[in-house]
Amino acid sequence: MDFFQMTMRVLSALLMVYFFLIMIRIILSWLPTSSEGTMKLRAMIDKLTDPYMNRFRGISWLRFGMLDFSPVLGLAVLSFFLYLTQRLSMGSFPGPGELLAWVLQMVWGIIAFLMTLLAIVMIVRLVTLY
Repeated sequence: MDFFQMTMRVLSALLMVYFFLIMIRIILSWLPTSSEGTMKLRAMIDKLTDPYMNRFRGISWLRFGMLDFSPVLGLAVLSFFLYLTQRLSMGSFPGPGELLAWVLQMVWGIIAFLMTLLAIVMIVRLVTLY
C-alpha cells in the first residue's frame, strides 16, 4: 500500500468520525437538555460541527416551517467525499457510471426519507384527529 492510499484511508476514517458526530448532533437536537453534562457534550459537538453545517443553513429552500433539512444535504455532501476517499484508498477512481449510480442512490434515499417523514406526519395527524 502506497502513501496516497494510506492517506486516503486515514482521511476516510476521519470523515466517518465527523459523519457520526453530525449524526449525534442531530439526535441531541431532538432531546431536551436538562443535565449539565448533556449541555456540555452538546456544546462541544456543536463547536466541532458548526463550521461545516453553517454552510448549508443559509440555503432557504431547505427550511419548511420549523423543519430544517440542511443536515440532510450536509450529510449527503459529506458521504460523497467519504465515498470518494474510500474508493481512492482501494486504489481506484470511480468512473462516471459509478458516480451517476451513487448520485441516483443518494437522491432516491433522500426522496424515500421525505416520503417516510410525510407518511409519519400524516399518521400522527390522523391519530390526533380521532
